[in-house]
Amino acid sequence: MLKSVIIGQAPHKSAVKNFRPLIDGKCGYRLSETCGIEHEEYAQIFNTINLIDEYMGKSGKGDYFPLKLAKEKASQIWPDLDSKYDIVILAGKSVANAFGIKAEYFQWIKINDINLVVIPHPSGVNRWWNDDSNKEKAKQFMRNLIKEIKQ
Repeated sequence: MLKSVIIGQAPHKSAVKNFRPLIDGKCGYRLSETCGIEHEEYAQIFNTINLIDEYMGKSGKGDYFPLKLAKEKASQIWPDLDSKYDIVILAGKSVANAFGIKAEYFQWIKINDINLVVIPHPSGVNRWWNDDSNKEKAKQFMRNLIKEIKQ
């Protein structure tokens, strides 16, 4: 099985001490449903990391994401990504921006030995998910990715 990681922004305000980023909570359940697998299998397949370790408060309709702090964390974890993971998934364009990545959703990029892709952030604030054709694109991509990971 390929080793994969999903990198997200920060925990939600309701996250508790042992909260697993992008696994526990609505975002994790949206992603497991999109992948077409049981939630616990999703939790076993994907490692997860948040760039910010704690909830930073609100900003407009969503949560505050301190880009400068996120860029610092991204630069710290970047050197180890290729040795730890076969696939790196960046959850949202803000996370991609923290890594200096500009890419369309579901577009594979290879940097050194890192295979990475940006997916739409799975939060309810992201309106991208309101369009049924977008949901279908996400399902197709994530379900194909699951097949690849499991090979």
